[in-house]
Amino acid sequence: MKQNITIKPELKIKQSFNSQKEQSLKILSYNTKDLKEYLCKQAQTNPFLTYTADADAFLEYDHSTQSLYDKIEVELKSTNQTIPEDLYQYLISLLDSNGYFKTSPSISSYSEMQVQKAIYILQRTEPYGCFCRNLKESLKVQCELSENPASETGTILCDFLEELASHNYDKIIQETDLTLDELEEGFHFIQTLNPKPAANYSTDAPVLQAEIKVIYDDKFHFEWINQNYSIQFDDMNHLTKDLRKLRNEAKQLLNTVQKRNMTLLQIMDTLCHIQKDFFWC
Repeated sequence: MKQNITIKPELKIKQSFNSQKEQSLKILSYNTKDLKEYLCKQAQTNPFLTYTADADAFLEYDHSTQSLYDKIEVELKSTNQTIPEDLYQYLISLLDSNGYFKTSPSISSYSEMQVQKAIYILQRTEPYGCFCRNLKESLKVQCELSENPASETGTILCDFLEELASHNYDKIIQETDLTLDELEEGFHFIQTLNPKPAANYSTDAPVLQAEIKVIYDDKFHFEWINQNYSIQFDDMNHLTKDLRKLRNEAKQLLNTVQKRNMTLLQIMDTLCHIQKDFFWC
């Protein structure tokens, strides 16, 4: 009787490959700050790794003064709102210190509808009233989100801010049919709103830290910068099964970091040669 031999590759090998590939892509995508944090955490749980750094600012950073970017990021995650990170970073960069747009937003990689939808969501994300074009629009958004009964009157009065400032109540009553009591109630409510919703936050978008310095003198030279950290492998004897697994993970991590650095150098070399005409001797 003829027998057929079927080769069945083990699923375990495939899973191991995918795990290594996933880790490699993750580390490749990290900026300097994120990579430091990741390596530090790995060293804390793996006895074969030793992480050292010179005055790691990311571990000592004082989060007491929260940036507008951090606040928006937290609020979007908590409300499950989905806006591309590069889009809300761009919109934040257009804001002044009060949270209003300094210039009209326009970004080629997104349609006008996508930008306006993102702005609508961000205006209604704490701190409420940012991402508006002026005070009137900001106050209207805050009125819309308020549960105070006087918010409806407040919305109407947002169209008469100049008259309120000059106490020209007769004109407001004439054009709105509000009573004096309603006007005063709405005016007091508006005074409780925040005319500068971003005043307590920094509007600076996160700054990426350069890793490679380019030197050009008829040919390109690359120099690593801002690498004030190191991750080292420390071997030991008499390993148990669990320790052997951690040892392999440590070696895999170090190889992945080395591959990341080589990939960055290759990308930089390619980009520099494509843009060679933009470099000066």
